[in-house]
Amino acid sequence: IKTHSIHAHGAITDVVRQGIEQGIFIDEHPVAIADVLWASYAGIVLWVDSKRLLNNQKDFVKPTLKTAFKIISKGLKKE
Repeated sequence: IKTHSIHAHGAITDVVRQGIEQGIFIDEHPVAIADVLWASYAGIVLWVDSKRLLNNQKDFVKPTLKTAFKIISKGLKKE
């Protein structure tokens, strides 16, 4: 898992760095942005999954992630 996490975080950082270089994303440190994205994803999955464990009817991982990334992508875009 650790190896895959490192690889995924590196891939996110590369995409963010490219977006900054192309003027698409805000000019912040790419690793810091990747950290925010990764932590947001992990936190949302853990939170929504824990709610599902309490009530199996509440399986909203995909729609919650979709909403979160809409919000995050708006904050990443350079004006």
